[in-house]
Amino acid sequence: MGTAYEVVRAADHPYANFPERYSFLINPEGVIAKAYDVKDPGTHAAEVLADLATLQ
Repeated sequence: MGTAYEVVRAADHPYANFPERYSFLINPEGVIAKAYDVKDPGTHAAEVLADLATLQ
């Protein structure tokens, strides 16, 4: 799954067995409308909701 979404870490990364923290906003047609490189989980939900409001 990580390869399909391009979130695999480099093999020499200390956390190579875990994917990068990304999330995706997917439209009703199943197309990725926006990808997020999540740096701050505390503010991420608000960012997604703001983007969702602009896409509707």
